[in-house]
Amino acid sequence: MQWTVVIALVFALAVGLFSVQNVTPVTLKFFSYEVGTSLVVVVLSSVAFGALMIGILGLIGQIKARLQIRTLKGRIKTLEKELDKTQIEMDALLGEKNDMAVDLARYEGAQEEILAQEAIQYSPEREILVSEEKEEN
Repeated sequence: MQWTVVIALVFALAVGLFSVQNVTPVTLKFFSYEVGTSLVVVVLSSVAFGALMIGILGLIGQIKARLQIRTLKGRIKTLEKELDKTQIEMDALLGEKNDMAVDLARYEGAQEEILAQEAIQYSPEREILVSEEKEEN
């Protein structure tokens, strides 16, 4: 930013010195129109017109940039809402997954317990013990 100001001041000084040194009268022709004026007026008006055009183009660029920023901020808000909604859904699914894991662990534990009980009921050792008990009675 500071370098821009310095360069603009140096350019303005150069244009001013050029204009003061060239005060020769000139005739400007545009189609059938003729205007007699000093070269200083031509140079300064050309520089002023150029600065005005650059200012207008810069303003148009700034307006476009602000509109784009406004659009992008709206898009960011929409995406943040969507992210929050997705996060809530993901948390709910993780909760369901954890519940299912607990249920599965309970089921597997119960299944192992049932298998162990069945193994005890139908084991050959138990049948031997039961038959020995019957013989003793």
